Amino acid sequence: MPPQSFATLVNRKLLIPSSKTAYLAIEREFLIAILAPALAEIHLDEPWYLAQNPDVRDAIANRAFNSAADHFCRVGFYEHRMPYPIEVDETWYLKSYPDIAAAVTQGAVASGQAHFQADGYREGRFPHPDFALSAKRTSSPQETAKRTSSPQETAKRTLSPQETAKRTLSPQETLNPPDKQPAAPSKIPARRSKLPPAIVKRRPPTQAEMA
Repeated sequence: MPPQSFATLVNRKLLIPSSKTAYLAIEREFLIAILAPALAEIHLDEPWYLAQNPDVRDAIANRAFNSAADHFCRVGFYEHRMPYPIEVDETWYLKSYPDIAAAVTQGAVASGQAHFQADGYREGRFPHPDFALSAKRTSSPQETAKRTSSPQETAKRTLSPQETAKRTLSPQETLNPPDKQPAAPSKIPARRSKLPPAIVKRRPPTQAEMA
C-alpha cells in the first residue's frame, strides 16, 4: 500500500532526513521492499548462482529462502553477489583501472576478469563501458532459434502458383462453397396424372349425317 504522506514515513522512522545534508537515512527493510520489484526484473542464472554460493543452497534447503531469486532480492544484491557470470572487457578494464593493470603486471592478480569476479564487482567497478545488470530473459537464444522458421521452412509453407490456383474458388464456388453446393436434381420419375381424361363435347349430328 502506498504511504499516506512523506511525513508519515518520517514519523514511522522509515526515512530520517538530515538537517545538514541533502541525504536521507532509510530503514533497511523499507529499502528492500521498495527495490524488490526492480530487482525481480534482473536476469538471474539460478544454477550458476547456487554453484557460486553454496551457503544460499543450504539456506534454501533450510527454508530460510524460497529460491535463489528470493535470496538475491532480499539479501544477495546487498551483499554484492553477482546474479550471473559477467564478462569483462579486459583491455578497457585495465586501461580504466591502472591499479588493476599494475597488479596484473606484478602477478598479484591473474587478469582483469579475475579481479572483477573477486573484488571488482563488490567495489562497484564497471566490467565494460555503460554497464548495467541485464534484464530478465524471456527465452534463451536456442529457444528463440527454434521458434524462428528457417528460409527452407518458410519456402515449404509458401504455396506455388499452381497450389494457389487449386485453392482459389471460382465465382460459382464462391457463391456456393463446396460444402454448401445445391443438391443434384432428383431422378425420381414424374408421377402420371390420375385425373380422368378430358370429356369432349360432340355436336348433334346433322340431317344429312343421319340420312
